[in-house]
Amino acid sequence: MKSVEAILEESTEKLKSLSLQQQQQQEGDNGDSSKSTEASDFENIESPLNEIDSSASAENRELDNQIQVSDPENLQSEERSDSDVNNDRSTSSVDSDILSSSHSSDTLCNVDNAPLPLANGLDSHSITSSRRSKANQGKKETWDTAEEDSGTDSEYDESGKSRGEAQYMYFKSEPYTAEEGSGEGQKWLMVHVDKRITLSAFKQYLEPFVGVPSSHFKVFRVYASNQEFESVRLNETLSSFSDDNKITIRLGRALKKGEYRVKVYQLLVNEPEPCKFLLDAVFAKGMTVRQSKEELLPQLREQCGLDLTIDRFRLRKKTWKNPGTVFLDYHIYEEDINISSNWEVFLEILDGVEKMKSMSQLAVLSRRWRPSEMKLDSFQEVVLESSSVEELKEKLSEISGIPLENIEFAKGRGTFPCDISILEIHQDLDWNPKVSTLNVWPLYICDDGAVIFYRDKTEELMELTDEQRNELMKKESSRLQKTGHRVTYSPRKEKALKIYLDGAPNKDLTQD
Repeated sequence: MKSVEAILEESTEKLKSLSLQQQQQQEGDNGDSSKSTEASDFENIESPLNEIDSSASAENRELDNQIQVSDPENLQSEERSDSDVNNDRSTSSVDSDILSSSHSSDTLCNVDNAPLPLANGLDSHSITSSRRSKANQGKKETWDTAEEDSGTDSEYDESGKSRGEAQYMYFKSEPYTAEEGSGEGQKWLMVHVDKRITLSAFKQYLEPFVGVPSSHFKVFRVYASNQEFESVRLNETLSSFSDDNKITIRLGRALKKGEYRVKVYQLLVNEPEPCKFLLDAVFAKGMTVRQSKEELLPQLREQCGLDLTIDRFRLRKKTWKNPGTVFLDYHIYEEDINISSNWEVFLEILDGVEKMKSMSQLAVLSRRWRPSEMKLDSFQEVVLESSSVEELKEKLSEISGIPLENIEFAKGRGTFPCDISILEIHQDLDWNPKVSTLNVWPLYICDDGAVIFYRDKTEELMELTDEQRNELMKKESSRLQKTGHRVTYSPRKEKALKIYLDGAPNKDLTQD
C-alpha cells in the first residue's frame, strides 16, 4: 500500500500539471486573436478578383433597388399564368399560301422596331399591332413571328376594337375586264385582300364600290358549278377562299345576328310542276310561325301577286321536293323548329279552314286509283288523329264513298308526287299491307306529307286492246319523262327461257 506521503506527492504533481495546462491554454487564445487580426489585414489587400466581386455585388444591390422602386404592375405582368400567355397567341389556322415570307422563321419583329416590309405588301407592324397594344397596357413585350399572329378566335380584342380591322388592313382593288360572253351588263372588280380579314371588314372596304352601306348588300360565294351561297357569318375570315374565287354582290338587307335567309316555294300538289319558287324571306331566332306569316303577307302581295290572309295558307317543311311537317302558328324557330342558313320551306294555300291543330295529328296526301277507268284522281289531304290503319281507311271511305271493308291502300314510292305509270300501278304497288299502324314496316309513315294511293278492291281492271295499250303507253312515257321518272313498262309478251345443263337435251335436265 502507498504511504500517505506518496499520495500527497502525486496530488501535488497533478495540481501542477493542471495549472500548467491552464496557462498554456491562455497563451494559445492570445495567439489566435493575433492571427485573426493578421488574416483580416491580409483579406483587405486589393486584388483583381476582389474588384470584380465587389462590382458585381454593387450591381446586384443597384438592381435590387431598381426592382423595389419599379411599377408593381410591371412586376405583376412578369408573373402571368400560362393561360394569359396563351391568350396572347392567336389560335386560328391560316392557309400557308397567305404570307409566303412572313410565315418563315427568318421574319422576326420586335414590337419597338421599325416596320419590316413583307413580300405580300404587309409590314411587321400591321402583323403585331394587337401585341403592341397589349404591351402599352403594361403587359410583357415579346418577340413574335408573323405566324403566331396568323388569326384569331375572337372577333374583338381587349380594347373592344375589331381584330379584323385592327390587324389585317391590306386591301387593294383594280379594274377588271371580264371575258366576252360572261357577266354582260355587270361591273367587275379585282380585289387583293388578306385572307385573315373578317367578312364584316371586307364588306366595309367594298362600300365605296357598291355605293351603299355594308348592311344593305349581300355577299354570295360562287362555286365551280356556278352555284351561289350567301356568306352571312360576319366574324368569319376569308381563309377558305382561294385565288381566283368569284364573289357576287347583290343589293338587299344583310342578315343580322340570329337571322336566317329562307327560300319560300309554293306547294301545288295537283299541278304538273308541284314546286314553284316565290321569294326570299328573313326569319329570326325566337320568331313564331305566325309572326313569319305576317311578315310574308306584304311581300307575297307585292312580289308574287298573291293576296292572302294569314289563315289562308300554311308553312311546312321542304325536303328536296317532298312536303314534310306542317308548322303550327305557335311553333318557335330554333326551339320547336330547327332552322339553318339557306333554309327552304313550302307555302301551301288552303282550300278551307286549317285542320292541323296539334303535333299529334298526321296529314297525308291521298289519291284514288280507278282501275275500271284507268285513271288517277286529284290529291286530297287526310288529317288523322293517330297512326291507326283503321282510322286511315275510315277517312278514305268518308271522302270516296267506298265501303270500309272494300278499301285497299298502298304507299307511294319515290319523291313527291310519287308518279307511276297507270299501266303499272295496279300490280306493282304493295296493296293492302298487313299492318295495324302506319309507322311500322313496310310503310314507315311517321311525318306529314306521305302519299297514299287507294282503290275499291271490287272494281275490275279495264281490259285494253293492243291499240289502246300502245296509245296509252306513249302518253304515259311522254308524261313521266317530262317529270323525270323512269318508264319500265313493256307491252311485249314474256317468253319462257329454257336453260340446259351441260348441253344435255334431256327434259329431266332442263328448267323453265
